[in-house]
Amino acid sequence: MFRSASIKTSLALFSAALSFVTLSANAELPSSVNLIVPYKAGGGVDAYARALRNASMETDRSVFTVLNRPGAGGVNGALALSRAPADGKSSLLVSASSFLLSSKISGATFDPLQAFTAVAKLGSLNTAVVVPINSPHSNVEELLEALRENPDAYRWSHPGRGSFHYLSGVEFLAANGLSVKDVPFNGGASTRVSLMGEHVNFSLMGVQQAKGFTDFLQVLAVDAAERHHLFPNVPTFKEVSGTHEVLASDIILFVSRETDPDLQTNIKRYLETLCLSDDFARSLEKMGLKAQCDTTSNLDESMQGLLKRF
Repeated sequence: MFRSASIKTSLALFSAALSFVTLSANAELPSSVNLIVPYKAGGGVDAYARALRNASMETDRSVFTVLNRPGAGGVNGALALSRAPADGKSSLLVSASSFLLSSKISGATFDPLQAFTAVAKLGSLNTAVVVPINSPHSNVEELLEALRENPDAYRWSHPGRGSFHYLSGVEFLAANGLSVKDVPFNGGASTRVSLMGEHVNFSLMGVQQAKGFTDFLQVLAVDAAERHHLFPNVPTFKEVSGTHEVLASDIILFVSRETDPDLQTNIKRYLETLCLSDDFARSLEKMGLKAQCDTTSNLDESMQGLLKRF
């Protein structure tokens, strides 16, 4: 009887050891990760993705490969992640506000907040009102006055009606009692080109899109809680219209909700290391962006709260 109990104990210990080995194997970071970006190259999210890739290449751990999968306001990229195995080899980087807005209005066949879990915040994007350098309006007050006098004479562009830049523009105009004809473009770079070519009168785009183009563009106002580091002399939307509620968009990295919990923990630790690295900061600085690292907050809960706004 003693021998029987001893054998049972040994088997139990062996089984536990096997479980530990399996858990450790499942939690190991893959050597390479496909980082799906559901937008065209050249935008703010793409800049964060490439900064993350650059930082990962300086390590001896997982290296990120950026895969741009634009279309349907981010839904195409989300579908790509939903079809991939939940093994940590694929992830999705999005502008949270744009992603949730697009998912809601597109009639997507799945709920991204049910299919995915947010493991890290890497930064944030802000919208700006921008005009061509030859615009007759040297400040946002002059532009608003002109819009009130003759709104039908004006057109404004943005990176797409599924983008948070569009919603930010609509809310800003509404807060000032205005409704102006919009012209959607496919992404931030295309929006900037439309403005530089003076095909529209003003644009609502990522403020970082104006970096390096101040000989051609002028930023009049920024949708942010405080003045932007790139344009500290430019007022915020709230300074112009006290009733405006700030709409920024966090850069969030998602993985499949079915991913092993221990692997999720290791992914978070690795992302925090990359996000805090000098390589990541330097890459972003070139694009006028900053790192904002958070892997400890309940980001899923934050996403649910944001979705309610839409």
